Amino acid sequence: MISPTVEKVLNTWRDPRIFIGEVVAVDDNYMSVKNIMEDETILLRRESEKPVPVGVHLYCFILPDGSSKENHYLAVSSLIFFPTDHSKVFEKFVAQFESQKEQSVSAFLKENEIAFWNLLGEDGYDGGEFTNFEAGVLQ
Repeated sequence: MISPTVEKVLNTWRDPRIFIGEVVAVDDNYMSVKNIMEDETILLRRESEKPVPVGVHLYCFILPDGSSKENHYLAVSSLIFFPTDHSKVFEKFVAQFESQKEQSVSAFLKENEIAFWNLLGEDGYDGGEFTNFEAGVLQ
């Protein structure tokens, strides 16, 4: 038997969505992340003590974090951070979205997700989360 509280949380998890954003602040429990595609800033729960620099971009699927607080989310399936070296890719992707008027953000992301990853690959992204300098500092 599932308690009503657990059932309520599970019902909020029916529709994960793609989120691409820029980290604008970090505290012990959450990162404030601004959506690059629209005017939205969320609090994304930190799952580890790994340092997260302000200004990096991230990609993930999000769901409400179960706290019942507005704009509080957790990343599911994948949470990928991108070094600041690739900021121009995000600017270019946003420009592509803004140049079209017919698709919503979710429809655009669904249709252009492969193009997003191709842009990153063309820009030299190879899966690393930190610039060479940042990696050296952390080591």
